[in-house]
Amino acid sequence: MGLTGSFISGDAVFEELMYSITDLLKMSVRRDEILSKDAWVTQKLKKSASFFYVRQYDMVIKECEEITMVDETNYLAYTRLGSAYFMLGDKEKAKEAYEKALQINPNDIMTLEFMKSQGWK
Repeated sequence: MGLTGSFISGDAVFEELMYSITDLLKMSVRRDEILSKDAWVTQKLKKSASFFYVRQYDMVIKECEEITMVDETNYLAYTRLGSAYFMLGDKEKAKEAYEKALQINPNDIMTLEFMKSQGWK
């Protein structure tokens, strides 16, 4: 079982924890398999977009929630999260995600207009 491209580098404590977990699980990971935070977020955003286009909204949510745990200011992840929740009919969670996106980027006219059309702003 491989772990290629699934780890974030740059945080010594995180890397030590990762290596401890892989030892416990009898898995290996090479240093060249560890992505920078920016590369990891970019990879996750691409995956979430791919899932969105094939209407796998639960996977979009999974990817975007992982991004927001690492990068609480990732506007695109919150916007995409809101869209996925909206498509699944969970308007309350969609509204929360869009509100967070607008806190990060209050100049996003499209999200603001969408929220107004829903009676949320």
